[in-house]
Amino acid sequence: MASYLDIDGIGFQEVGVRRCDGIMATVQINCATFEKRSDLRCLVHDKIKELLRTQLWDPHWKKLLRFRRSDDDFRRRKPQDPYIFHISVENPHRRKTAISCVAYIEEVLHLPDRTRIPFSPFELKWAGTTVPFKKIRPGDAARGFDAFEIPKDKPTKLRWDLAYTDTEEVWPRVEGPGEYEITYFVASYNFPPLRAMFKLVLKAHPEETRLDLLDSEL
Repeated sequence: MASYLDIDGIGFQEVGVRRCDGIMATVQINCATFEKRSDLRCLVHDKIKELLRTQLWDPHWKKLLRFRRSDDDFRRRKPQDPYIFHISVENPHRRKTAISCVAYIEEVLHLPDRTRIPFSPFELKWAGTTVPFKKIRPGDAARGFDAFEIPKDKPTKLRWDLAYTDTEEVWPRVEGPGEYEITYFVASYNFPPLRAMFKLVLKAHPEETRLDLLDSEL
């Protein structure tokens, strides 16, 4: 199972069983041996305690991506520039880098009646880069993508001028003060996909606009 899921495993093998039979002939793993099957439970428990103690195994280490959102995550370089709201993606794995990460909008709903706003799929832009694919290093490293832009002259209209599109016809038409629910999706070559719903409260002034994480799932 660990080999199939591409995660580290702990091996245990019963004495008397062929040592290199089946998948054991191809998986590189040092197995702890046991004679009585009744001893296996305690053996597994002691092995996990040993790994935790020697810091070879971290209970917070996960092969998944997760979203992070803060009201401070918007940027303006100059007064005439648009407000750009960011969503950060973290990689809590201990050593594996998430590669070829691409961010999308999956669904936009107008609240409270949850009317779906139509649009065509397009790739969102990662902050600080001009390529649609991004690596996210393990540990505390995080990468932000541009969730949307708000132009200075139209503070209640979302835009995606920096996204990888050549026409605004593909954008969801989010305009006017109100509440919206936006589902963002991040795909990766070697990590499980990540999606999350965010609540957008669009105000007359961008600094009063809120984008809050509601829920996320793999």
